[in-house]
Amino acid sequence: MTVITPDRFVVEESPSHAAHEPNRTLWISEAGGLTQFGAFIEVLQPGSRSSIKHWHSAEDEMVYVLEGEITLIEGDTKTVLRPGDAATF
Repeated sequence: MTVITPDRFVVEESPSHAAHEPNRTLWISEAGGLTQFGAFIEVLQPGSRSSIKHWHSAEDEMVYVLEGEITLIEGDTKTVLRPGDAATF
């Protein structure tokens, strides 16, 4: 078993299209040496996006909102998620 404390997260920064501060991805799975499961915390700046529209044919995804609100777009449907909300797809 690997215990992963925040100081062990693998951190990536990417430019935000809407803010001066970069978006940050804190990889938990990489810090734990996982190869078949991806887990991370994504810190998005206001007005930015996490990714372009995409899908996986053999994988599930899940989001859980810790703070702020996000708009999840699936097809023509836009859904606002707030702290404590989760979505799976």
